Amino acid sequence: MYPPGKPGITYCVITRDTPVPPWRQLAAIIRARIESGELAPGTRLPSALELAGEYQVSVPTVRKAIDRLKADGLITGVAGYGTFVADSAAEGQAEP
Repeated sequence: MYPPGKPGITYCVITRDTPVPPWRQLAAIIRARIESGELAPGTRLPSALELAGEYQVSVPTVRKAIDRLKADGLITGVAGYGTFVADSAAEGQAEP
């Protein structure tokens, strides 16, 4: 589905009728946005509350997804400033 005025932008939803937990689905959505370049290194992610509202999940679900992405080295948290896409997330995407 394409929102009006934003061609090429797709909207992903969390599906509750699957064996995959919502936090894993959210982590996969954010990971895909990082790997596609939609979220560039250094980009600040929305707050946990904003992501919870956008994807209609609870804040603890968002935090679990964020924790997984931090453990995988895709994002970093800066106390008092927010969560950002890690610079190392782009290493595999560099052009020759």
